[in-house]
Amino acid sequence: FHPMAQIAAQCGKQVPVITTSGLAKQYLLPGWRVGWVTFHDNMYHSLQEVEAGAKSLSQVILGASHLVQSVIPKLLSPCSQ
Repeated sequence: FHPMAQIAAQCGKQVPVITTSGLAKQYLLPGWRVGWVTFHDNMYHSLQEVEAGAKSLSQVILGASHLVQSVIPKLLSPCSQ
């Protein structure tokens, strides 16, 4: 397993990295249709048009409910012991 953050840090200046994830699969919350995409562009700005297109598309599609959105920060923050 190689974390995408590590790959982006090592190769990010030469290779653009697009990472996708979501709650349903990663956190075993079926039906919670919330996902995200992160763009780590390279020094040549190869992803500039892709990122702009993704932003435009995300503004057209309906978002998740307020209840689901309010729970996301709690789910993604580290657990206290």
